[in-house]
Amino acid sequence: MDFRGHDSRLTRAWYYSRMYHEAQVNCPYCGEEFTAFVDLSQGNHRTVEDCYVCCRPIEFLIESDGQKLHRVATFTDDESVL
Repeated sequence: MDFRGHDSRLTRAWYYSRMYHEAQVNCPYCGEEFTAFVDLSQGNHRTVEDCYVCCRPIEFLIESDGQKLHRVATFTDDESVL
């Protein structure tokens, strides 16, 4: 996206606030709570990201209508939904 001609910091903040949602989740391995940034523009989807604390791969199931987050579920490799 081209932000030239605008206050780029504010424009980027507005753009990303529409595309991403912050969700509090717990790591299914170590139990630590952290903030995950969920891309709402993809609608319902699955993704894998490492835990910020223990670095193990967390599988995320994200349910969204493209504008509103409905649910985020986390799984270990053993509970795989992918």
